[in-house]
Amino acid sequence: MALDCLAKLQPAGAARAYFESLAAAQPAPERQEERRRRQVGLVLALGRAAEDDACQAALEPRSPEVALVATRSLAQLGTRRSTECYLDASSRGDPDARAAAAANLNFLALNLRIAPGDAFAAATRLARDSDPVVRAAAASSLVLFDERTARKLLTPLATDPDSAVRAAAEETLAKLEPLRKLEEELLSR
Repeated sequence: MALDCLAKLQPAGAARAYFESLAAAQPAPERQEERRRRQVGLVLALGRAAEDDACQAALEPRSPEVALVATRSLAQLGTRRSTECYLDASSRGDPDARAAAAANLNFLALNLRIAPGDAFAAATRLARDSDPVVRAAAASSLVLFDERTARKLLTPLATDPDSAVRAAAEETLAKLEPLRKLEEELLSR
């Protein structure tokens, strides 16, 4: 019932305290994504009233989890302001913010909140970020693009000095093979 009231009233600043509380306890890894979906759902229910708080939480997150919830929420809010804020976090936010933006780029792109060229520019920039956590997170977002383009961007990541970046790139490269076969089949028709 309390969530219904929050969603109906959409009080300004309500999400600020919520984002601050997210930095605390973390569930077991197998339950983390389920919990994250509920957290994003609450922010989406608050709508525009949560936009400024989500933007602030994305730009200056208290933890990587806050950054993930805030950027995913911004990607799904679907307003011009939320998209601009998301892109700001992906380019000038702290490393946690940039990594979260890289990890959630698929939500922004698949919800058609960003033009394909802008999504490609963001993914390319994030894949070349100075922070290895950001580069590793960006690797998975490269499957949004055609197989050849993704492979071109992933190849340097597969030889990155950081082992986590290499592992993420190799995992994503493995996902490209079925896409290559599908693309080949579609083009042969």
